[in-house]
Amino acid sequence: MITNGINNNPAFCGKPILKTSVLKKVQNAYSNADAHIVELDFNNPSDYKAADNLQTLWKGEEFLPMMLCSKTNESKRVFVLTSQDKDFENMDSSKILGIVDFFLYDKTADIKFLQADTNIIKQKNREIKGIGSSLIKGVCEYFKGLGFEEMQVFSRITEKPFYKKVFPNIQDRISTKDNSANLVVKL
Repeated sequence: MITNGINNNPAFCGKPILKTSVLKKVQNAYSNADAHIVELDFNNPSDYKAADNLQTLWKGEEFLPMMLCSKTNESKRVFVLTSQDKDFENMDSSKILGIVDFFLYDKTADIKFLQADTNIIKQKNREIKGIGSSLIKGVCEYFKGLGFEEMQVFSRITEKPFYKKVFPNIQDRISTKDNSANLVVKL
């Protein structure tokens, strides 16, 4: 659940977007733990290095190389969910819980790749839950505030239940465009 926005001078890198929360295991129960959504700029060496370090920390993660293959710009935007609570211009890769990249077209935010820390999601009794849902819900709320009207995603059949759980109003859509969206939700 998003609790408030954070303003930051856009000249800094690692621009905080929203304060949010994830569920963290404390003893045998889950409770809310603070997290932040931060926009990265791959044109900045510090931000790029923070994301690139994830390839070592999240061994075998299939989407990171594709996320890192092009610079960010007005169309491509990259966001992370982090347990870091300050100094966002110096991102600590070990505190990044998830990453998502979007391409923006007109009033549509198109998810390309979403990945949570594979070390966490592969745990039998996960210590943290809600990484992906907190990340994309928060970023979609941010985009809605910027005037975007819909979010679309091309998902594999195994990913559809996740998106349908996070966005109960998400709809299947056969793509008529090159971006091959098969799910769309009104923001």
